[in-house]
Amino acid sequence: MKSALFRIGKNDLINGLIMAALTPVIVFLASALQAPGFDFATFDFLMLLKIGLAGGLGYIVKNFFSDQNGKVFGAIG
Repeated sequence: MKSALFRIGKNDLINGLIMAALTPVIVFLASALQAPGFDFATFDFLMLLKIGLAGGLGYIVKNFFSDQNGKVFGAIG
């Protein structure tokens, strides 16, 4: 069940944490696959943490401004 407009529910927080965990994993895998001779020693794991926080926070903010039907501000989408 989605929360109402301008409200954050328990499920929103759980899904935000999932997004915060999955986003950096996807970025890491994409970087590893694209870079020739990928080296763990030179990879910026702090940036990966920041990407995860941004992904999770972005999801929570989107849900804060969405209604039960997923429409942003109750009208868009």
